[in-house]
Amino acid sequence: MSEITPDSLLERVAHSPPVAPSFAPHPAHLPGVSERYEILGVLGEGGFGVVYEAFDHERGRLIALKTLRGASAQRLVRLKREFRSLVDLDHPNLVTLYELVANEGLLYFTMEHVDGAVPFDEWARRGEAGLRGALPQVVAGLAALHARGLIHRDIKPSNVLVDRGGRVVLVDFGLVHDIDRESTSVAGTPAYMAPEQHSGLPLTSAVDAYGLGVMLFETLAGRRPWVGTYGEVIAQKQAQDAPSLRAACPDAPPDLIVFVDSLLVLDPTRRASLSSLALEGGTPRDDFFVGRVRALSRLRDALSFRGELVEIVGPSGMGKTALMNHFVQELEGTMVLRGRCHPREDVAYKAFDGIMDELSRRMERSPELERVLPRDSAALAALFPVMRGSTSSASSTPAPPTRERGIAACRELFTRLGEHTPVVLAIDDIQWGDADSASLLIALLREPDPPPIFIVTTRRDDEVGALMARFERSCAGGTRIRRSTISLGPLGRQDSERLAAMLMPDTDRAAEVVSESGGHPLFLHELALQRVGASLSELLSRRVRELPQGARRALTILSLAGYPFPRGALEALTSPASCDALSASGLARNGPVGVRVYHDRVAEVVLGELDAVSSSDLHRTLADTWIARAGEPDRIALHLVAAGDGRAPSYLLSAARRAESSLGFRHAAKLYGELLGWVEGGATAGLTKGELYEALAAARMSAGQPADAAKAYLAAAGLSEGEAASSLRLFAGAQAAWGGDTDRAWEIFAIDFPELGTRFHQHGLRASGKAALNLATAFVGQRLRPKVTSRGKGRTLDALWTAFGAVSSLDPLQSLLLVSKYRAEAARTTDPLHRFRSESLGLFRSALLNGASGWAERRAHLDAAYVDLADSPDALMTLHCFRSVLDSLGFRPASTIVSGTEGWNHAIEHGLEWSFEAIGTRQLLAHSLDATGDIEARHAFALRVLAEANERNHGYLWQTGTIHLAAVVRIRGDLAESRRLMGRVREGWRAEFRSHSRNWRYADSIGQALAEGDAAGAHRAATTEVKTSPLERVASMPNLSMYDALWEARAAIAYAAKSPRERPALLRKAERVRRAYRKEPSVYCLAVSLGLEAGIMSVLGDTGAALRALRATLRVAEEANCVMLLALVQRELAVVDDDPRLMGMADAFFAASSIDDPVYAARLILPGNFNATASR
Repeated sequence: MSEITPDSLLERVAHSPPVAPSFAPHPAHLPGVSERYEILGVLGEGGFGVVYEAFDHERGRLIALKTLRGASAQRLVRLKREFRSLVDLDHPNLVTLYELVANEGLLYFTMEHVDGAVPFDEWARRGEAGLRGALPQVVAGLAALHARGLIHRDIKPSNVLVDRGGRVVLVDFGLVHDIDRESTSVAGTPAYMAPEQHSGLPLTSAVDAYGLGVMLFETLAGRRPWVGTYGEVIAQKQAQDAPSLRAACPDAPPDLIVFVDSLLVLDPTRRASLSSLALEGGTPRDDFFVGRVRALSRLRDALSFRGELVEIVGPSGMGKTALMNHFVQELEGTMVLRGRCHPREDVAYKAFDGIMDELSRRMERSPELERVLPRDSAALAALFPVMRGSTSSASSTPAPPTRERGIAACRELFTRLGEHTPVVLAIDDIQWGDADSASLLIALLREPDPPPIFIVTTRRDDEVGALMARFERSCAGGTRIRRSTISLGPLGRQDSERLAAMLMPDTDRAAEVVSESGGHPLFLHELALQRVGASLSELLSRRVRELPQGARRALTILSLAGYPFPRGALEALTSPASCDALSASGLARNGPVGVRVYHDRVAEVVLGELDAVSSSDLHRTLADTWIARAGEPDRIALHLVAAGDGRAPSYLLSAARRAESSLGFRHAAKLYGELLGWVEGGATAGLTKGELYEALAAARMSAGQPADAAKAYLAAAGLSEGEAASSLRLFAGAQAAWGGDTDRAWEIFAIDFPELGTRFHQHGLRASGKAALNLATAFVGQRLRPKVTSRGKGRTLDALWTAFGAVSSLDPLQSLLLVSKYRAEAARTTDPLHRFRSESLGLFRSALLNGASGWAERRAHLDAAYVDLADSPDALMTLHCFRSVLDSLGFRPASTIVSGTEGWNHAIEHGLEWSFEAIGTRQLLAHSLDATGDIEARHAFALRVLAEANERNHGYLWQTGTIHLAAVVRIRGDLAESRRLMGRVREGWRAEFRSHSRNWRYADSIGQALAEGDAAGAHRAATTEVKTSPLERVASMPNLSMYDALWEARAAIAYAAKSPRERPALLRKAERVRRAYRKEPSVYCLAVSLGLEAGIMSVLGDTGAALRALRATLRVAEEANCVMLLALVQRELAVVDDDPRLMGMADAFFAASSIDDPVYAARLILPGNFNATASR
């Protein structure tokens, strides 16, 4: 054989050069493409799309921008698949992708610009050295792709580029395919396709090996292995191995001949494995799965509850995705649709975009699925254009699609799909989802009757993001969703040892690796990669030292900052290449808002090697960087404080004010507190110390930290005088009251309002003469003469308003003294908000006197008074609050739930959760949930309130939440727990918590005895326990007084059934209450009245009258939305009428309410001698 030289080898290559792209004239900016990108030219174009050369002004570099030519569903899927297949793969031989963007109907993504790129065959013609240098890189890139379970499917010279420096970059992943996903589609460039691709057989990574073989054969021999027509080539491919390269190119290097021949074998199982050739020596497999038995069990159990969301939450690298994948892989006969939120995607509904792409592909393969399409298919396609092809045969609504219609169509689609087959939606990295996805997620999960599908998601526990923030706000606002959370922590010792043994079967380092990893799966993998023993800190330290200098500086900046650092700013402080090197190292990760250190352990290692002087200097550099970039003041302040720089106070003040404007009140309070420390040390901040204390107090008040707010207000008052000091003391007293320090609250209030120092007797049965006189003068509207001599200034009115809210929770009777004062002062001001509030108080006073009568007129008057304040969040909060008040006073609990929910949602949206209107609205909402019997919603309310109260040391909320939780567990039959909870509440009650505590203590004493079956004890509590006095009944809510009477009536009926001797007197008492309810013009009161009538008649033995009352109750309770009373009546009548339908409806309600035995609910809500409860 003649000597082989590069020239003799490559002179045989007769491959024609690639078709030159058409450099047609182009605009500097394409329609739909962000102004961020300046189009410079066309890099390539074809039938599928166009790739432009562009300058990215944010990154400050050349990039490639790929767009679609046309927007068919198939092309949309292909472009998005191309992006998603590679976006998280950091490998030098795979093209780096940046962002996927959907804007104004155009879909495009950006990627790295390969400098001086030429196709593989053109590069190879330059010499054998270039070919041999490029070939291992091609193999390495494909092996990295295969290691992620992906196949390229279109390996050919134009998709394998080589840059000026000889780096090979694989591009064009539009046909990329999951190895584990079955497919019968035929796709690829025919000349380079493997035999099995033509036949539609299941594909493996061997198809890429075959494509590489064809490309090498063509490069070396100057032609492809097969010659003939298209049909002849396919037939030859599928019949035998390819001809040997030796026959076509006898002068080719022997090792390359053997290599190419091994790639072009017909049987894919006999072809050379690229992954085995990619690296010298193996790397540990990363697809092992061990442990997580409890988590898997919970997922399997939850699967039976269709219409449920399960979140898998944990730190990065903890195995969340592995758990989800393992779970869905074991599902049989289930349609699993996967989605993932990519941090570098900017598309609407990104959490569901991949899901809809997959569903579209399934519909193409299985046309029978089209029958699950919604009626409004046009609206569905408007949200997800990929569904255009699928919806062509479905009927569409002619009206223009809207977002709301699109979401409704999605709900209908998944309802139909779930009825057709079991469906699981698996969404990865939901922390990077968008607010639109949140709206759709809520629509798919909200009660009642969510689509019968199961949704499982993964989320990092250190990031919330727009989707989950919106989702949590909706849940907090009362949206009912079945959801649960699985928190993943480190693996246990046994599971860690099992994983280490799998990863390192031939070493004795497993125990050492397990201990050092702390059970963190990713760290365990990292340590297993090391060929010599090392601690995790040593491993990370070595990894850091091995970084290029610029990448190491970038990592130090990220570690010191501690927050996601914008990529552009980081590149400006280092270089784009340094940031790329850092990303490729795995020590940092890109997110939707910037780059951050991969794990706290990495930052600890980096900062542990940074001296104090360097740290201070770098902090100052970062502060100057953000100042130059007009960055956020709190970031600037953070670095200036850490550097001890005298500029810190002014930025702390700006940051605190900015936090307040964005409703971040807890953060604002922290910043004001830090600023006070600087001022105490002699710094100036543009505010006096008194003004700073007042700002701190206001932030703490808005953050729901009443005890701390009271202290700050008192400190501010101590630095003020006159009217300003009086106003600040009123604020302090209100916050002390909300925080539970009622003694202190009364002391503070009495400084400026001596009348508020008047006490009731301990049991509150009668008011003192002075209190009665004050009440009378306040109620008729005469002005009191307190020490405060206000001239109607805004701060004093705000203070009076806040104080009224707090005092009304302590003692509604005495709050009327402040009502009078506030209305008198508001009459002097032109401030429309305070005049509206004054008008609201007037309507409140009217409702106190008239109850349900005139409810509609007062509601209309309230709405009319608000009209001119439509742009004021505070005024709208007042409107919502007093709507709830009027609804509650009008005995309309169903309406109160609606108005209360609207009010609470508004409070959350505008940062008003801790205003007294919001707190009062929630209290009325809870009372109405009690009245209707919605036990699930009441339970959720109680738990949410308790969590907030414990977090913020809010005494009033703690008492409220505990009272409602005790009522819930009581009605569910856990009587010992309800007794324990109320015992804790009673320990904290003081005489000053008047109406609030007395009403609930009265209800608790009777309710606990009734639930325990102690009718005599319930009657005893009704006659001896403290209840509201006549004067308090005037000042407090009439419906609370009626509520007292209702419990009294229930106790009387229950005891009358047990005590024939006292029965007449007891039933007369119950009858008086029944008539009182019957007189109120309210469907709720009518339902209660009929329920009492049924109980009275049953005890009297008048079965016919009792049944008539029950049947009437059935109709009215449904109209009034009294769901608990309705279910109890259904149960009674089901027994009488032998009606399984009614019994089924009742049982379904009790099951949904987690009530195993309705006997306790019957004792509490529907006492009497009835068939279904005869066992009592």
